[in-house]
Amino acid sequence: MQFTTLIIPSILALATNINAWSQDDVTKFWTANNNYTTIRGSVVHEACTEKDTLNLRAGGADCAYWTNGVGGILNGKCNYQGNSVLCISGC
Repeated sequence: MQFTTLIIPSILALATNINAWSQDDVTKFWTANNNYTTIRGSVVHEACTEKDTLNLRAGGADCAYWTNGVGGILNGKCNYQGNSVLCISGC
């Protein structure tokens, strides 16, 4: 009984964030998680950082992030807006 009590919450905790950085086999481009972080006082979309670093990508640089758990990806460009760096499509 205690074993089940520990296992189920652990599985649910892991399943809530199933997307991770992944690299396209053909283009070698990395797709990020749909997460935001604060870097040097700015709110930054993870897709506008270099993978696994706090290095910001340049404005207009290509970016991509997972939009859902079934393979949806938004492809966009990094856009500096005030105190934020966002990955926006259609720029």
